[in-house]
Amino acid sequence: MGDMKVSLRTSSLAFTVCFIILSSLGLAFLYGQMRERLSLIAANDNERIFNTLIAALRDHDDFGSAIESGGILKDRIIGVAVYLDDGSSLYSWGSVPATFDASNLDAWKTENFERYVIPSQKTGSLRFVVRASHLSPPPPPGKPLTSRRAESADDSPSSQGDQSFRRDRPSFFFDTFMRGDWVYIDIRHGSYWRGRAATDLVFPLLFAALIVLALFVRSLALRNVEYRERIETQKNLVVLGTAASTLAHEIKNPLLAIRLQTGILRKTLAGAGLEEIGIIESEVDRLSALTYRVNDYLREPQGVPETIDAASAVREVSMRLCGRDAVTVVPGGAILYVRVDPDRFRSALENIFRNALESGGEESSVEVRLSKAAGAVEIEVLDRGRGLEGADARRLFEPFYTTKGKGTGVGLSITRRFIEAAGGTISLTDRPDGGASAKIILPEGDDPR
Repeated sequence: MGDMKVSLRTSSLAFTVCFIILSSLGLAFLYGQMRERLSLIAANDNERIFNTLIAALRDHDDFGSAIESGGILKDRIIGVAVYLDDGSSLYSWGSVPATFDASNLDAWKTENFERYVIPSQKTGSLRFVVRASHLSPPPPPGKPLTSRRAESADDSPSSQGDQSFRRDRPSFFFDTFMRGDWVYIDIRHGSYWRGRAATDLVFPLLFAALIVLALFVRSLALRNVEYRERIETQKNLVVLGTAASTLAHEIKNPLLAIRLQTGILRKTLAGAGLEEIGIIESEVDRLSALTYRVNDYLREPQGVPETIDAASAVREVSMRLCGRDAVTVVPGGAILYVRVDPDRFRSALENIFRNALESGGEESSVEVRLSKAAGAVEIEVLDRGRGLEGADARRLFEPFYTTKGKGTGVGLSITRRFIEAAGGTISLTDRPDGGASAKIILPEGDDPR
């Protein structure tokens, strides 16, 4: 069951990570599509405003008068300018740069030929730049087309920023574009920037919610599995309880009869067969111990908790089983209180001590360290025996699982039930230089004084 639990946690974690990655890719794709949609809407809006401006120039002499005539142009256009390739301004109206650098335009190129859109979040606008050569009409019949730079060179500097243009073109609009290289229009796009802000806010929140949801679902699935295991364990306990009551009735009496008969045989037989009788008695004792341990396992684990001195209880067990005080309290002289049922606590300690004494190491190597950490009391029983011998530490707490030839496999299960019922934990680990460490952590109790 322990191996299955590890496998379930690993597989659920892998599934959760894959789900988060795939969902994140989906969100990233959706985010890109939303951004692209906003850009397309803005580009369409730019073309619409630009076309409206061109149409308005039919009734006005320059950009400024066309824009200030009212309507959408006045509300949306911040500034208009016509620049030459060298960056100098041929005409400007409104808030526009004095010079224009066209060297970095490729980074803002749109799908439309020679259209560039430069976002400006500071002004809440999109700067729409168009190559003027793609807007200029052919020259009038019989009039040769003069180069843009030649025409601009013929004009006086005072022509920039005002309306003193040559009037040999069909209109001011065409005349201006024929002489310029770049048309620059700064257009307000409040809806675009609001959409950008909403997108940039919503998608991180969706991503965070996705992670929380995935982790919650994984946690819920693991808890459901844990609850199923607990239900199964409770069912097993019911079955085991029934079996235990049957064992107590059906096995104890035969074992008592066997023990009486072996006692008679010992008195009858002078010397022969005493070794075999000793083996029978040993096995009878083991069966009796197993019966009592099963009953102990089925006891209500919490008992009647009370505040006790942990060090005193551990010393009592140490003196009884080890014949010496093997307890060290850190810091020295500190009194560490825990709230547990005293009988169940001593039973748990006895099981841990017996494991340490039966581990194959020197009896004198068994030691116990008590310390206080973060509102809890740590009790660590150390030995220099065989250690866990490669066994799964979680399986050692399962009923009837043992790595010892004569073990019943119930002691550690009883210990964990009693410790966890008191709100604590227990763990087994190998020691670096050989042996094992059994660590019990219990919540610290209030000083009863």
